[in-house]
Amino acid sequence: MVFQEFISTVAKRMEERYKEMGQDYSVTIKNRERVNRDKSSSIVVKKPGQLQQPGIVMNSFYADFSEGKKKMDEIIDQLMKTVEEENLGIQLNGSYFTKDRILKNIRMELINADRNRELLSHVPHRMVADLAVIYKYIIQDTGEGIIGATLTNHTIAGMGIHEDELFQMAMDNRRENAPYVIGNLEDVIHGLNESLGMEETPEEDGLDSFLDCSVLTSQDGLFGASCILYPEAVKELAAAKGGNFFLLPSSIHEWLVIPDVGIYDGLEDIVRFVNQNEVGEEEVLSDHVYYYDVQKQELSIHQAGEEIEMDADRNGGPDVGRMDFLS
Repeated sequence: MVFQEFISTVAKRMEERYKEMGQDYSVTIKNRERVNRDKSSSIVVKKPGQLQQPGIVMNSFYADFSEGKKKMDEIIDQLMKTVEEENLGIQLNGSYFTKDRILKNIRMELINADRNRELLSHVPHRMVADLAVIYKYIIQDTGEGIIGATLTNHTIAGMGIHEDELFQMAMDNRRENAPYVIGNLEDVIHGLNESLGMEETPEEDGLDSFLDCSVLTSQDGLFGASCILYPEAVKELAAAKGGNFFLLPSSIHEWLVIPDVGIYDGLEDIVRFVNQNEVGEEEVLSDHVYYYDVQKQELSIHQAGEEIEMDADRNGGPDVGRMDFLS
């Protein structure tokens, strides 16, 4: 059974089950774009009176079905249980999609522009070097994760919201919605080893002191690469690194930051290796190494010992890197 046949069958059977239970729920299929990936298909269960409803991405369910790990009925049971346990249909009524609520609960996400051209064609964004800032409306924080949606041009146009307003509100509310954290690499590795029950190796011991490497991320660890847009984060990093610094994109969630001390050969190879072997496809930010010039307020792509200077723009303009819009 091919994917489209599978998801159509699931949607039809779920709706039939709801009708048998006396529940007037509509079950539809929605195609959406995901960061760094092709479109995915989701099952959307909408309850009477709802204006919006998040979708449940079906790719992993199809993989379980295709590999014989789960039967169709088991998958339908799991989906219906998820809808009821999360209580999404009751929570997400029209009051969750007002202009004031959206502006108060948005966060920025930094993504690779070239890998997401189709997505960027219909979402509000601004460019920083070859990266793009997009906006997430955080509908709910469940404690185990967030329920959110990427804002589209269609959505904000209907509410009379412009990209400049989204950016300003995201920046104004950053300390409440997405405060930044700067840690050192040694602590990150130690915490990871501790969570996995692994002992530290001699090679890992002292790695931080050799590279003077910091980790920039958000307090909850989500979309933390966007924290490089925070003036106070840049100021703290510049003070810690003694001036200009290099940024290695660990993922869309964090940066590795090292001072500009002339030791940078092979950094791009490290980034590419990590992206190919350690980072999920949807979480890859870039294969490039970046350089931040504190005085010029420029984030540029670092290539073979030179920094490519760029300017700032938004909504599909040229690849740019000036960040004086942060001041």
